[in-house]
Amino acid sequence: MLRQEPVLFQITYILLAICLITIPFDSFILLPAGVVLLGISLVNLFKKENKTPKNKENRIFFTLFLLFFLLNFLSIFYSQNKTFAFVKIESYVLFFMISPLFFTLNPQKMTRKRIEILLYSFMISMALVILVNYAISYNFFLETHRSYQFFYKYLSHFMHPSYQALYACVALLLSFYFITQRKKPLLFAFFSLFLLLYIFMLQSKAGIFAAILLLIFVGLYWINRKKIRYLFSALFIAIFLFIPVFLLKNIDIKINRVTTFIESLKREKDSDQNRDVRFLIWQNAWNVAIENLPFGVGIGDVHDKLNRAYEVNGLAKLQEKDYNAHNQYIETLAGTGVLGLLSLLSLFFFSFLYGIKNCKLLLPLFASIVFLFLLFESMLERKAGGDFIALFWGLLFYFTWVKEKTLN
Repeated sequence: MLRQEPVLFQITYILLAICLITIPFDSFILLPAGVVLLGISLVNLFKKENKTPKNKENRIFFTLFLLFFLLNFLSIFYSQNKTFAFVKIESYVLFFMISPLFFTLNPQKMTRKRIEILLYSFMISMALVILVNYAISYNFFLETHRSYQFFYKYLSHFMHPSYQALYACVALLLSFYFITQRKKPLLFAFFSLFLLLYIFMLQSKAGIFAAILLLIFVGLYWINRKKIRYLFSALFIAIFLFIPVFLLKNIDIKINRVTTFIESLKREKDSDQNRDVRFLIWQNAWNVAIENLPFGVGIGDVHDKLNRAYEVNGLAKLQEKDYNAHNQYIETLAGTGVLGLLSLLSLFFFSFLYGIKNCKLLLPLFASIVFLFLLFESMLERKAGGDFIALFWGLLFYFTWVKEKTLN
């Protein structure tokens, strides 16, 4: 398929495939691959014969990518803990490397079909990692005879379950996309059920909420694809919401993290002992962010300031575990201030606007999933989150842009 293409394009495509295949297991390959891809992008950018079409939306999106990275990078210089700052910036560096890559790719070569093959490769790898996780958990179950071996962190052996849930939700979104394209719908319908079971058993709050929203959207899409049917839509939502509520009410409370979180919302606001630990983290992180406006403390000092806040407020256990903000928006506000937060939110806003404007829902739905996950975790603070989100965000924007250009 690639034999007649230029060597640089062949290398680019193969590296992207390797990244998408390996990332469900570990993101270790993305940094060295990103360095090579950045070099190829710069060569393409300065080629005289470069005929890659550009438009305003393309430039805006990848400028926002660069701006978000640049604001985080500049915060290194006013961070006191520069050693930690340089460690953290590695999680953001793919936002810098991805921008010129997709900006310089020629849509005549990186076609819609080739991008779909890349997406297939990620989904196959995701299916494999899930099967491996189940196999490892089953082995532990044979030793312990404890059902919790199939839930939460015991079912995610390669990374934190929240990150694994994000990957699974994106795979679920892609599966729904291929069903709507009428490409092996029965196979992808089965794969969707497989993913839904895994997401539920991971017990990631953001993962379960994102999967529910995706299912509601898909159901409404099929009900209203020819004309709007309000009664059927309302009935579908009512029946559908009953299913997850029933499951959450009847699962063992020891492994039911979603119900525990919801119950904590009902407790007394001022009773720290009865509140979910996440609320205590958010409260302290928010105070750190507000106290250091407008530019933040720098990405290298957020954890130090947060640990100091834990210490002052007598939260020794939180300090001992060195918890981050567990909310990317608060984390970004604390680290890079108002400009950093606005640059991150602008990526979401532009993705929603561009996708809906062109009637291409894959990009805004991906952005919605990421937006929800960032409410519960500081996912860009780890390479498993930052690398994955940067790579897929760039790829799905480019996919939307290529589809628009090839159809017009």
